[in-house]
Amino acid sequence: MELFSPSLLAACGIGVLLAFLFFCVLALIMAVILLVLLGVPGLMLSYFLSKEGERLSNCLSTILGVTLFSLLFSLFTFINYFAIICSDRHADPSFGDVRYVRIGENYLYESIDGLPFYIEGPRDYSNIDSIADYGDWVYGKSHDKYFALSMADSTLKEDSLFANLELPDACDPSNFRDGESFYAEKCGNVGTGPSLFDVMAKPFFWALLISGLSSFFVKKVVQKIENWIRDWRARRKAIEE
Repeated sequence: MELFSPSLLAACGIGVLLAFLFFCVLALIMAVILLVLLGVPGLMLSYFLSKEGERLSNCLSTILGVTLFSLLFSLFTFINYFAIICSDRHADPSFGDVRYVRIGENYLYESIDGLPFYIEGPRDYSNIDSIADYGDWVYGKSHDKYFALSMADSTLKEDSLFANLELPDACDPSNFRDGESFYAEKCGNVGTGPSLFDVMAKPFFWALLISGLSSFFVKKVVQKIENWIRDWRARRKAIEE
């Protein structure tokens, strides 16, 4: 059986699409802000600190470098953030009325539209009233019977008496929590979210590297064109004289 149900996949797909579009808008806004904050001072410094014959090449390379850096840094930052929060390392992966959290390598604990939580994976189990876990075992009560599911080999045990499940001694009904409490605890163990360094360090490095190399290349090309124009004018002037 598949780990993700069709309803969960559909809700996640819509959530991912909306989040990606939202991030694209934020990236564009961030790029414009950076372009204004860095571009205007950079252009002024390039103009006033450059020699007269180098102003054009320096200003063009500065404009290109700042523009490219602003766009790439903004885009890379939001792509990196989007990738991090969609990974297993961070955040509670919930979209709309769908809530789920990973409780094992191949199992999810989830709820849709506020209905009772259920376990989905190689072996499903639904209508959970109370639940606990220990090692590879997740166990609890569902209506009028107790259950225990091994996440290691997908063995399922059910009985009206908890003692008949023959679980490890550490498994005890006193450990039971309601579905919401168990969900909140598991989400809390996933992580609190990425740090600013995690989100911006690599995007800053790559954006700076690409924009710096591009700016340097453009400056050299413009300088060569300027030198060629000056030489052409000098030769033409010599011929006319």
